[in-house]
Amino acid sequence: MEQSIFGGRAYSAIFRLTDDHTSIANATTGAAIATPALSDAAIILTDDSATENIVESSDITFDDAGVPSIKIASTLLDLVAFLQVAAPRKTGAASVGKNEKTSEYGTKIGGAASGNGNPNYVLIHAGGVSGSDILTACIIGTVKPSSGSRSHKAGDVVMPSFDFTGVACKKTGGLVLDQALFDPTIWGTIGSALRTIGKDWYIQEALMPKAA
Repeated sequence: MEQSIFGGRAYSAIFRLTDDHTSIANATTGAAIATPALSDAAIILTDDSATENIVESSDITFDDAGVPSIKIASTLLDLVAFLQVAAPRKTGAASVGKNEKTSEYGTKIGGAASGNGNPNYVLIHAGGVSGSDILTACIIGTVKPSSGSRSHKAGDVVMPSFDFTGVACKKTGGLVLDQALFDPTIWGTIGSALRTIGKDWYIQEALMPKAA
């Protein structure tokens, strides 16, 4: 029996994907990266006491179809610039999801697999430690345009919202995430099966080895 988990690890790394989900992509241009590294992350939401930034909470939920959403409360103001690419707010920006339709033969179009027209990302979330493992979720998805909502009040830290919704993996054979995308201060060596988001899956979640 696994040990209980208290709290979380306050860490989510978000990497841009190519539209066909075959590769990690450049955060700005969307061009495929042959050998991706942790430094290719579009943004990392984590604690940093030196700059007084924290991840206050992260909540993963699932709808009745199993589509995941993650909401993160963070003080990191780098989100403002990130959202200019991830969820642009302008006339004509693609932000409305497509309704799913099924042909009489069973072919599906639209729905969660299509996202909302904004760039696709893979989010690697460190949930919390259980013994020698860390509960990890790897989710393919898009950033909701409602992200970045915030309140300003005397004495309170500004905390832009981050809302992310899953989309189904398009890559035949599944998307294998490179070990290099997992922060070595958090994770140990992870087998490729645990780093794979299967075709048509929204999420890969498992207890993965933590760093020694």
